Amino acid sequence: MLTDLPLAPTKPIDAGIREFCKTCGICAEHCPTQAISHEGPRYDSPYWDCVSGYEGWHLDYHKCINCTICEAVCPFFTMSNNSWVHNLVKSTVATTPVF
Repeated sequence: MLTDLPLAPTKPIDAGIREFCKTCGICAEHCPTQAISHEGPRYDSPYWDCVSGYEGWHLDYHKCINCTICEAVCPFFTMSNNSWVHNLVKSTVATTPVF
């Protein structure tokens, strides 16, 4: 979203997602085409058609077959098993002032 309103910047809320992903790696282990890197987050993308400049796990879109296995096995984002992490994040967001 772009705006010219004078808004005070706010710090992002750290829910621990990045640290969780650094130690997990289940999505990369279960990827049938190995499109998800096992190396962890990095700023430079090893792939010419991926956006660089942010620290993250870069996906090799040429290998990805959109099977969504990575989403299904992710303990953080899996909604079907009512993951404990969702409850933790919901309670943290509910009790942490944003502004």
